[in-house]
Order: sequence, then C-alpha cells, then structure tokens
Amino acid sequence: MFDYESADFLNIVQTKRLAIYDSGNVEEVLLWLKSHNIEPAFIITGDFWEWNKTKNDLPVRSPASLMAKAGEVVVLITQPYFALSIEESIKHIGFSNIFCYGFFIENLRKTFKIGFHSRFIKGKASRDPSDDRCCLAIMLSNRCNCMCPFCSVEYAKKRAKNDMSLNEYIKILDDAKGLYVHGRFIDTIQLDADRELFVHSDWKEAVTEVKKRGFTMNLVTNGKALTKENSKYLIDNGLSEIIVSVGALDAEKYFSRQGYNKSEKPIGYSQKQLDNVIENVKGLVAYRNAVNSRLAIGIAFALASGDEYSVKEAVKYWKDIGVDFFWGNPLKKIADNGDVIELRPFIGYCRGQCYHMLITSDGEVHPCCGGDGPFEDIVLGNVFKSSLKQIVNSEAYNDFYEGLSSLDEGKMHPICIKCASGLHKY
Repeated sequence: MFDYESADFLNIVQTKRLAIYDSGNVEEVLLWLKSHNIEPAFIITGDFWEWNKTKNDLPVRSPASLMAKAGEVVVLITQPYFALSIEESIKHIGFSNIFCYGFFIENLRKTFKIGFHSRFIKGKASRDPSDDRCCLAIMLSNRCNCMCPFCSVEYAKKRAKNDMSLNEYIKILDDAKGLYVHGRFIDTIQLDADRELFVHSDWKEAVTEVKKRGFTMNLVTNGKALTKENSKYLIDNGLSEIIVSVGALDAEKYFSRQGYNKSEKPIGYSQKQLDNVIENVKGLVAYRNAVNSRLAIGIAFALASGDEYSVKEAVKYWKDIGVDFFWGNPLKKIADNGDVIELRPFIGYCRGQCYHMLITSDGEVHPCCGGDGPFEDIVLGNVFKSSLKQIVNSEAYNDFYEGLSSLDEGKMHPICIKCASGLHKY
C-alpha cells in the first residue's frame, strides 16, 4: 500500500537514508528536498545502463545492490506514472518505506492505479528499452523443422534434442505472473524462443495456458506449419504479434538462407517450401482481417550486402499482401518503403537484455536469445532447480547486469563483448 502523505515521508526520512527512484522529474524533486533540508544518498533505477554512474552529483545504484540494507532506506519515486509498477518491483527486493513525490502534490493514487491495471489488461508487445515491460521467451523445444545457417538454433546442435513438458511450462508461467525484472513487469510471453513452436506436441495447450494467465503472446516462426487451421487457433486464442521468417523471395537465395537443411533436397524443394510459406502468410492475413483481430504481422528477412533492391521489392510484395512491419538485419535501418537509409550506429546498450529473457527447453535461464556468439554459454540459473523469482533476485543474476552496465570488458561476459548486434540500436 502506497504512502502518499508528505508529512509521513518528512517524518520517517529523518532517521533513514534516502534513495530517489528516478522515473523522471528528478530536478524538481531535488529542489523540493532541498527546500526541506533533506540530502538524498543516491539515485536508484531499473535501467541497468545507468548503474554505477552519477546523476545530479549523486551515485546511481541498482535496487538489488541495496537489498541487504533495504530496511534502512526510504525510497522516493519521483513521479506517479510508473509508480505502482515500481512499487511492486522493489517490494520484492525488500523495500517497505516507499513514497511517491507525485502523490504529495495531489492524491492521484486511485486514478493511476486504474490506469496501471488497464494498460496491462490491454497488453502490448514492445521492444523499447525504456519501456517498463519485459518479454519472457520460453523454448518449448530445442528442435526445429529447418536448419537455417543464420539462426541461433545452430548453437544447440551438440545438445540432445528435448522438449519441455507441459507441466514444467505451466510452472514457469505461474512463476512469471506478477514478477518484475529490474523494474520491468513480465507482460509478454514469446512462445517459441526462436525455435519452432509447432514441433511440440502440446503447442496448442501451451497457447491456451498463456491466454488463461492474461499475458500478451508473441511468436516467431518459419511459417512452414502455419496452416489455416493453426493460424485460426493462434488468432482465436489472442496472439498479439507474429514474425514470419522468410529469408528471400528468390528461390535460390531462400534455399541458401532458409531452405537450407544440409540435405540433398534440391532448390526445387526449397521453391515449394517458399510457395507454401507465402500461401500460409496470405491465409494468416485473410483470417486476421476477417475476424478484425489486432494481431500485428511481420516478416523477417536476411539483408546481405548488395540486397538493397531485392529488399525494396520484397517490402512492396509483402505490403500488398497486408503485412504490417518488417524485420531486417540489425546493422541497417530500413524505411517503410524498403529503402536502406543508414547504418545503425553503436550506442552502447544491448538490444536484448531485460526486455527479452530466454528459458531453454532444459530450464536454463539466459539474458537474451540471440547475438553473434553462443548466447547459451551465459547461464544465469535453471528454473527446474530454483524458481524464476529466486533466479532474477539472485546475486549471480544481478552481478551479470552490473558487469554489463559498466561497459568494462573486464567485468562483462566475453560473449557480450563480441556481440556486434547486441550493441546496436534497433
């Protein structure tokens, strides 16, 4: 329960250290504190790229770094928009004296509580690193019906092929419900974790279990098994976003990028596969439109050097079919009309962390689901041995992010250091 009376705050802060939780409006809050002769000790934030820096001459810390002293600290959240979600996230760490500056000015608690809940009831897939939501990708199986050379499934080749049981999957969903990761609310479940959902015998039950718990649902697929029946089932059960990976519209390029399966099957087989995927996407779009679903449909393709013209051609082709967005190589920026307009500059944050955790079919927790190296070497815990909540609040989990946020190669995991795509902005 939020405390929102300034008198209560001014009384309790006299005997404890003050941490300002930065949700914006910090300068105004600092002026207000100064007018009451209060000196804050530090700023805390869920944005791990800000940790171990300074802001307004105050050290910036992670909430988890204060876990051992949480009872000795008063937290003042600077403004109310994300205050209720922030409160929930830091209560899990152990903070109990939590106030919001915004509520000192006017009692907005009821209004913002309604707004907070309505946002998550609606749900929305997001890849904005500043967003307060998190996507959890769960790999039901480490098998796939393709062996595309660019896919991260390549890293699992030496592992025994296995499927997660439906009961194990349900337990993860239950653990994830209401859980916060560095201040980000787990709002979205990605059903496939970049493998292929449809190879799992219980995939339909997995979809309905996500729906029962009110998560937003995302899916990435190669489209081979995206039949009209399967598309209908996904849409009827509330799928929010789907990305279909189609490496090229040219059969020869498609063969090398996606029809590739290390077999003797000829390019003609690849052409049949490509034609099948295109028809499946058309059927998906048609049913989405017929039932007035809000499903966002995207196409992912590999963008190689010299491909600019074919990409522009492909964008027009898919737009005419009714596809909503396109997913290309992370080193390029593609305009809506297909023009490749710029290289994406290095900006110093990872595109995968926090908003997109991965749990493999054998229960291992990883901080992302891609990159230019074997991401599966980064293991932060196992949900078959500990609960997801215990893992994300563990010292090892938070130490990994502390090292990453420092951008110090001596503290970062070596996989993160060489991950070219991970340090580029979408």
